[in-house]
Amino acid sequence: MKPRVFGPSPCYLSCRSCQHHTPTEDLLESKKWINNKSIFDKIKFIIVDFEFTMIHRIDLLLVSGSMADNEENFIPIKLAGRPLVLTKNKIEILKNHEVAPLKKQLIKIFKNKTNILNPILEQLQLSLEIKKGSNLSPTFMNNYLQSDNREPIIVLWNGTTDKEIINRLKLNMKKILNITSYSDNNDSYLI
Repeated sequence: MKPRVFGPSPCYLSCRSCQHHTPTEDLLESKKWINNKSIFDKIKFIIVDFEFTMIHRIDLLLVSGSMADNEENFIPIKLAGRPLVLTKNKIEILKNHEVAPLKKQLIKIFKNKTNILNPILEQLQLSLEIKKGSNLSPTFMNNYLQSDNREPIIVLWNGTTDKEIINRLKLNMKKILNITSYSDNNDSYLI
């Protein structure tokens, strides 16, 4: 019985005269494996990214975000609505009287980094203006993640805080894939 090999077999790559495997057989085996969609009937990958800032030194302010499902060809859904204050124990909607002190705090923190401050303030203002159609809620996110019988696997990019947001939102997630990258001294980024 032939060993199961995906892609060109080691024999073929090393000697090219081996009759044990032919390139055509290897290619057909690889194609069968790639086209086998049974795994994707059981799981789905969802890319998640949140826009947030810290407030009160320990709480997170969730301003907006996006989610994209592999079933929808990773077309993102924007999560927008009134910002959420995520404490360790509860989720609260940002109140009107908290907006002015928050803006002052952000201006103080990012006074020398206007390239960061301006988009944060702009997104905060846009979020405060949304009256109807808010989907920045744990209920909407859970419904999106659990929309079918497939197990969702969340994919994050350098998402340590994103993972904390998911935990504070109490989203029913068992599997999270956190892709982390770093730079070597030559500015080559490695995953």
